[in-house]
Amino acid sequence: MARVALNEIDYAVIGVLYLHGPCTVSDIQKYIDGRYITIYKAIKRLEKEGIVVHAGKAARKGRGRPAMLYTLAPRRTVQASQAS
Repeated sequence: MARVALNEIDYAVIGVLYLHGPCTVSDIQKYIDGRYITIYKAIKRLEKEGIVVHAGKAARKGRGRPAMLYTLAPRRTVQASQAS
């Protein structure tokens, strides 16, 4: 099992997804103090590590592209270490 270095925002994103299920980046932003781009980059990093996966698209709220939903990858055991 590979060791993954996670930072504070990564842990916060994982916590929100664990407690609230599939969320958009904007949904996650409501629960944690962070800029949209910071949360988005954390999700992309966690997605690359196989910790977070796409869970479809959110219901459209007006014009534009529907937001992507993200959730924790099923049955993924992660051995994490705090990044310095």
